[in-house]
Amino acid sequence: MQKLTLEIKKLKADIRQLKKELALSEQERLAYQRVSERDSLTDVYNRHGFIREAERFLNEMKGERQHPGKRRSLAVGNIAVIFIDVDDLKKANDVFGHAVGDQYIKSVATVLTKTVRSIDVVGRWGGDEFAIALVNAGEDEALRVSKKLQSGVTKIKLGKKTKNFVCSASFGFIAVDSDSPKRVNYNLFDLIEKADKAMYEAKIKRGKGVIVSFSDIVE
Repeated sequence: MQKLTLEIKKLKADIRQLKKELALSEQERLAYQRVSERDSLTDVYNRHGFIREAERFLNEMKGERQHPGKRRSLAVGNIAVIFIDVDDLKKANDVFGHAVGDQYIKSVATVLTKTVRSIDVVGRWGGDEFAIALVNAGEDEALRVSKKLQSGVTKIKLGKKTKNFVCSASFGFIAVDSDSPKRVNYNLFDLIEKADKAMYEAKIKRGKGVIVSFSDIVE
């Protein structure tokens, strides 16, 4: 009986130790995931992290459309993707140095994260490009947010020696909703490609600091 009691105590101790090891492993996994999915300069999502988070919401939207009566933790009815190109980053690097260029990118990232909601996804796509996924936001909301972001970027100050440098960014966006049987079948890369095309229209054809919706482009 005493031997059985000791074995039970040892088993309980082993279980407690295993739980600690599993908890530690989970913490390490989460820490690694954060490092691997975050941009080291700005601390917003990097491309990989943005794709993972944005695809989760896009899949949720598709699921909501396929099962409209099903209760979900978050009902996603529409999504807007905004693609952003920071204007004149190369000029900032060449004229003022890369430290100022890095500050420019970090300041833009700060504007983006402070302007959108915590549920929305902000990522640095690479170099001078950012992407945002707005959850439950249609065409009008995407335009409103883009204008607010644009205004925030123009207010960035990079220091006394850059007082004549004007910060700005070019915006392209596309919105899709669960009621459109054709457009809801776009995958995330389709949406980013079309938002990027709208941004290119803004930057190259209409001038810097402009916002263009993909719906305004005649394909």
